Amino acid sequence: MYDKRNLGLDVPNIEAYASNQEQLIVDAFVRWQISDPLAFYQRLNTQREAENQLLNFTDAAIRNALASRLPEEIISGQRSELMDEIRDNLASAIEGRGIEIIDVRIRRADLPDDVSERVFSRMEATRNQEAEQIRAEGDERARLVRATAERERTVLLAEARQESEEIRGEGDARRNEIYAEAYERDAEFFRFQRALIACEEAFTEGTRVVVGPNQLGLCNDFFEQARRNGSGR
Repeated sequence: MYDKRNLGLDVPNIEAYASNQEQLIVDAFVRWQISDPLAFYQRLNTQREAENQLLNFTDAAIRNALASRLPEEIISGQRSELMDEIRDNLASAIEGRGIEIIDVRIRRADLPDDVSERVFSRMEATRNQEAEQIRAEGDERARLVRATAERERTVLLAEARQESEEIRGEGDARRNEIYAEAYERDAEFFRFQRALIACEEAFTEGTRVVVGPNQLGLCNDFFEQARRNGSGR
């Protein structure tokens, strides 16, 4: 009689070497199941023999997988791809024995004390380099954004100035048309009105006005108009 449930197997203290030949101590866990009782009986017979072979095959699969990776990759915690590789290799090695490999997990991957300091120093240097690169890329993107914003600002200001000049030109043209129409209707009144406007713009508070006797009437009219407008000057 064989157990149909999922079974677990601890694989402790595997001495493996990374791709740079630095040593690691690895503890792993295998979850497996008897999928073909007849093949299991013919090839392995007992669960103890199955566990012995699983220990050997798991040890070899883990050693082979770790040998192609640096310690930084193994201990970084991002090991899903590594676990998939070990599981697939173990399943291939144990094939034909009536066993299905459900999962393989590395529970611990430690470095000897004389190695760990070097590895973590390299990891720190790598992270610092990545951070510098990210900051440099961020500064470059910020510079491009500022340059783009400055170009857009320059274009908008130029368009606004052009539009204001066009509006001012249209206003001046319309003003000249009005003056021309007024001049055609009553040239004397037009000259009189222009004189008042000129006097109003020229005179400020405290301005002394000296006029000849021939212009007194005109100035009296201007002052009367100014008083009616509330300027008082």
